[in-house]
Amino acid sequence: MNDPIYKAAIKLERLITLDQLFLKKCKRGELDVIKKMVKIFDINVNARDRGKCSPLIIACRKGYTDIVQFLLQQPLINIKLRDENGFSALECAIWMNRIKIVDLLLKTDKFDINEKIPYGIFKNTSPYSISILRGNKELIF
Repeated sequence: MNDPIYKAAIKLERLITLDQLFLKKCKRGELDVIKKMVKIFDINVNARDRGKCSPLIIACRKGYTDIVQFLLQQPLINIKLRDENGFSALECAIWMNRIKIVDLLLKTDKFDINEKIPYGIFKNTSPYSISILRGNKELIF
């Protein structure tokens, strides 16, 4: 079929399916597959799941340091994305006590430890405050 709308719809469906697969591989921690997908396909490294979690947020929550490192190297990565609770990747890493990932994120100089969470139950709270709240002595900056 030569209909441009049909072709665009097929391409969009394929991209959505690839994004869903990419998110699934991030949730499972399959770094080799993630790398191949980014290299071969037009993957949206900022895709979101139903909870508005990006691959970076997922990797921070799950403690996948190697995936976090890989994602931070991607030129189109958006570190400012927040999940449905208002948490950024940094705040998720702090909440889940992922000390190595917190250190990695802060070394990039892309995160502000004093930036306030804009919405959710921790609205107007900073990542620093969350670390204190969680009793993470290792995360007190």
